[in-house]
This record gives sequence, C-alpha cells and structure tokens, in this order.
Amino acid sequence: MRIRTFLILVVLLASAAGIVALLLPNRIILELPLAVGRARPPVWAALLAAFAAGIGLGLLVQLGGVSKRAMRRLRQTWSARHRENAARALETGRQAEREGRLTAAIAAYREAVVDGPEGFRALMRLGDALRKDGQLEEAISAHEQARRLDPLQDEAGHALALTRLELGDHDAARRELGTLIEKNPKGAVGPLRALRDLEVLEGRFAEAAEAARRLEEALAGEGSNEDDRAQSLGIRTELARARMEAGEERAASGALRALLDEAPEHTAARILLAELHHRAGKADKAQRLLVRGFVASGEPALLDALAELSLEDSRPDDAFEALSELAGAPDSPPGAHLALGRLLTRLERHDEAAEALETAYESAGHDPELGLLLADAEERRGDGARALELYRAHHAAPGRGSHLAHCRRCEAALPAWSARCPVCLAFGTVGSRELLAARAETASPLTPTN
Repeated sequence: MRIRTFLILVVLLASAAGIVALLLPNRIILELPLAVGRARPPVWAALLAAFAAGIGLGLLVQLGGVSKRAMRRLRQTWSARHRENAARALETGRQAEREGRLTAAIAAYREAVVDGPEGFRALMRLGDALRKDGQLEEAISAHEQARRLDPLQDEAGHALALTRLELGDHDAARRELGTLIEKNPKGAVGPLRALRDLEVLEGRFAEAAEAARRLEEALAGEGSNEDDRAQSLGIRTELARARMEAGEERAASGALRALLDEAPEHTAARILLAELHHRAGKADKAQRLLVRGFVASGEPALLDALAELSLEDSRPDDAFEALSELAGAPDSPPGAHLALGRLLTRLERHDEAAEALETAYESAGHDPELGLLLADAEERRGDGARALELYRAHHAAPGRGSHLAHCRRCEAALPAWSARCPVCLAFGTVGSRELLAARAETASPLTPTN
C-alpha cells in the first residue's frame, strides 16, 4: 500500500471516530427511524452506511488509478513488442525486395502493416512493391491508406500520381499532381516535372509549356538540368510546329529563330525552320541552314532532311552537290558519307552509293551497322561476294541490329534519328551514335555562322 493511501485511511478513520464522539450524546435521535424509500432504517444506520459508502468510493478511486497505470504499462509493453515485430518485418521486406523477391516482400510488408497499423513507411513500401508487381489497384489502396495516416506527407501523393499514370487514368494523376503543386508552388519540382511530361504525353503542349515555365521558376537559382532544358526546347518546338500547321508561318519562324539563338545545336528546331524556308520557296536558305547545323553538330539527320527537301522539289542534284562537297572535304565525318550514300541509294545509283558507304564504313572503324547498309548497297550493284562478307561480319558482331541512333535518356537503340524518343517519349535525347557524330574542330573546314 502506498503511503498516500495509508494516510487517507487514517484520516477517514479519525473522521469516523470524531463523528461517533459527537453523536453519542444524541443517542435518542440516532435511534429514530429515517424514511429511505420503503425502508425505515435508524438514523445511525443511515449515517454508518453513508460513511461506509464514502470510504468504499475513495478506495475504488485509488484502486482505479492503480489499475489504469497497470493497463498503461501493459499497453506500452504490447505496443513496443508490436513495433519491434513491425520493424523486423519491414527490414525483411526490404531485403526481399532488394533481391527481387517481390511476393515475399509484399507478404513481409503486409505483416509490418498488421503489427504496426500506425506504420506510414510500411504502407508506402507495400504500395511501391505492389506497383512493381503490377497490382496497381492494390497499390493505390495502400498509398491512400498511408495518406490517411499522415496527410501532411506528400510522398503518398507522388506515389498515387505515378500509379494512376501507369493505370492510364491521366485525369486522376493530373489532380494528384495539381494538389501537390498547389500545396508548395515554389518547391514542387518533382510534381511539376511529372505534370509537364503528362501534358506532353497527351499532346497538350501549351499546358506543358506552362508547367515547364513554373518548373523553371521553382528551379531559379539552382539551374535546370540537361533533361529539363531538352524537354523545354522540345515543347517550344512543338508549339512552333502547331503554329506552322495553323498557317501562322511568320510566328512559327520567329519562335524557331529564337530557339536557335538560344540553342544552335537543337536539331529538331533547325529542321523545322528549314521546312518553313522550303515552304516559302527559299530552298537555298533551307539548305544553308541545314549544312551549318551539320558542320556544328555532325548530326546526319540534318543532311537526311536536306536530301528529303530536295527530293520533294524533284531537284536531287542540289542535295547531291551539297553532300558531295561535305563528303569531299578533308577529314570529312562518316555522317556526310552516310547521308550521301543514302541519297544515292534512293536515286538507284548503286555503284556511287556503295563507294560513299564504303568510305563511311572505313571512317567509322568498320562499324557493323554501317556494314549492314554497305552490304545492301553491294548486293544491289551485284557484288554478292562482298555483300555476303559484310552480312557475315554483321551477324557475328555483338548486339547486332539496324541501330544508327540511340537515346541518351533511356539508352534505347534506334534505327534513325527522331525529334522525340519513341521509347521514353523524351525530346532532344536521340542522336546518332558517337562514332558517326562529327565534331566541328575535326569534321570540316567549313565554319558555322549560326
């Protein structure tokens, strides 16, 4: 018994003794009946019962406090044990996920959630693992539960947006991203990037441009990375393309010129501006623009575009002369010979095409992809033995395929250059392989003027 409880009992007993001492001289009154409902106990019995009830109530209060403390300690012990179990299950799940055992990881994360229902981290891990396993609806349920546990955390919103994107529910993903951005307009870098890419995916380039603008504001002082810059340039190029298709050639031309002033290496904008010049009847201007771009960047796609525009005008000789000049320059890059060979193949001048491609093949160190093009040219001009030799060399080469370009973002091997990677859908990330890319200081004596 605690000292405080003992003292309370002593005080109560002393009080009882004092009351008895006061009432004894009044025994006649104590013997009188007291009406309590139907019962008529004497006054002394009613007083004694009231006193006993008071003592009992005090004891119950004391005992209740003791039991509460005992229950609290029991709950704390139980919760600590559950937290330990949840932590072990969470670590087991992480290890299984690192080893690629998603089913075991999901089971462990579920155990962590059961043992620790307050575990925001366990629910987030569970949702992420379910998404990796393709169980997207279940992943959404886990992430929504995590958000209900801790509404102040933005992590669940990010995860929900990503999962809804994978489900193809773009409107819901846009709402999730919009909520995250509104909560922190200047710091929502991740959500702004995701929103920008979502708008690009749906071809909403005006909205994508607005998201890119807000992203630049959020990154003010830090500077955007190469990927952000490429996406911004690509979006602005697509807006210029839309203006051109709408008949606003002057506005499109101005926008593309501004883009090239800012980023002279931007291949897609240069090709589109050349198309605008060609549409306006300025074929020579378009040709000069593309040649300058090739001299600066060495991207063969610029020369392929030059050839395409000349063929549209039924003036292949113009392209032939420009490409021959580039290919005939000292230290001419493989890309010039490659573009010339492709043009000659289209013109069915197979002997000349084989010679140009042979030069590109030799300059590029017998690259197997160029060897495949050369083999086709040799077969077309009737040199079956040489074609067979080249086909065999290509077949024996590791990683063979018809891949003359690659995406630096997703590392996809692609058959040709494109303004946008067909795999990861990123702008400005596709280029010819490094062995085909001419460098301005070694490729040609020509000097770009912009």
